[in-house]
Amino acid sequence: MTLKFKPKTTLMTFLALLALASGCARTAHLSDFDLKKHLEKEEGVQMYAAETRRSMEQEVAMGNTDPLVKLAVYNYLGYGASPNQPVAMQLLRRAADKGDSRARFTLGVILAQGKEEGIAQDKAQAYKLLSTVGRGVEGNADLARRFADELKAQLPADQVKAIDKSITADAINSSLIGLPDDKTVDIKKP
Repeated sequence: MTLKFKPKTTLMTFLALLALASGCARTAHLSDFDLKKHLEKEEGVQMYAAETRRSMEQEVAMGNTDPLVKLAVYNYLGYGASPNQPVAMQLLRRAADKGDSRARFTLGVILAQGKEEGIAQDKAQAYKLLSTVGRGVEGNADLARRFADELKAQLPADQVKAIDKSITADAINSSLIGLPDDKTVDIKKP
């Protein structure tokens, strides 16, 4: 007996099965999304978490903003120390205010779910944060868009419109930073 198969079809079937097995094809809903597992998967095994944590704390103290989110996640998950959600939230807010997409995603999910003790659910703020997650944040950008769409459907239309308007205004203002006060720029021709 001779087996015949089409290489293109076989490859597509193999890739689809691979995506399904890896969990990429799963659809996640905000209400049942496990943020802690998601973050643990992103961070990987932390064998030297306490040492890494001290190093990140030193970098943050010196003004380096890059490790803010990682340190927030360490506080949230309890890597290298006991979990400390208030500190994690403070660090996430600082990083989100500086435009960090991973911080906006993480903070947005926490606020949307409202599952953490002492942290009130705030779907409007969560919608704003998740709507501003930029591209290139691994799989978080797609999840953020889906979660933002879920929240949008749960919020009153006038509130969504006001948030969207605020997001647009924030984007315009941030693009004007550095321009002279009169918002005009002289362009010299060569």
